[in-house]
Amino acid sequence: MNQPAPTPFARERIVAILSDPKAVSAYSVGTYKSCMGSDGEAFDATLRLDGKVVGHVYQSGNGGCNEYHFKSREQNDAFMAWAKAHPVIEWYEANWGFKITTEQEDTVFGFLVTLRDIRKRIKKGTFVYATPDMGPDEFGTAKVGRKVAPFNANCILWAEKSIAEVVILNTVVAA
Repeated sequence: MNQPAPTPFARERIVAILSDPKAVSAYSVGTYKSCMGSDGEAFDATLRLDGKVVGHVYQSGNGGCNEYHFKSREQNDAFMAWAKAHPVIEWYEANWGFKITTEQEDTVFGFLVTLRDIRKRIKKGTFVYATPDMGPDEFGTAKVGRKVAPFNANCILWAEKSIAEVVILNTVVAA
């Protein structure tokens, strides 16, 4: 199987984004409920700042952008400014080759949802990894038979031997 050539320093970028306190510590997704809509995923989520709910994010699943509702205008402005300066935007722009000028908050929110999923899997003891050809909002898990592989020395050895430039997220992302 031919693997695509990774972008220069892609592995380092994944590690940098997922271990950057600015990228992973301030805002997080609390509750997240989703289902399929007529034109994509519909969801309802809470957005937290330092553990406290500051707003809600909705998507009707009928196309269009996410809707953000905050408790105050200041909280809205603060989140939008934080999203605009988020390191994941720079990653996408470098790897996609064009500047993201609209809906940066949706891109960052997608990253926050993925980060929430990664943390949940790590807390359960699941082996979680990423590769340079994945985006920062993608990750993989391994299976042993029909069960999800646990995070242990055997999985680490398998990944380092089998997957080019693997990033073992259990060692990068704080649960």
